[in-house]
Amino acid sequence: ERVPAGEAVCVYHTYVTYQFSHEMRQSLYDLLTVAGLRREVWCLSNEGQANNENLLTLWRYRDGQKEERLLARTHPHGTWIEWLV
Repeated sequence: ERVPAGEAVCVYHTYVTYQFSHEMRQSLYDLLTVAGLRREVWCLSNEGQANNENLLTLWRYRDGQKEERLLARTHPHGTWIEWLV
């Protein structure tokens, strides 16, 4: 609510949601979806996957919808980044 109109609302997280329970992750996604009903919300996420891939992903929450764009594969400690876009 404090972000001025016309400015982008962005949430960023890296290597944290893997520590969440399924319910906690769903609560985060639900919160972003609800916030996206009022205005567009961006979420930049760099998280490890179960298959040991590390993905940099951009999510857009708008009008109750969630859109995903995979941006890159990354080293978990930032040694390298492989841009996909």
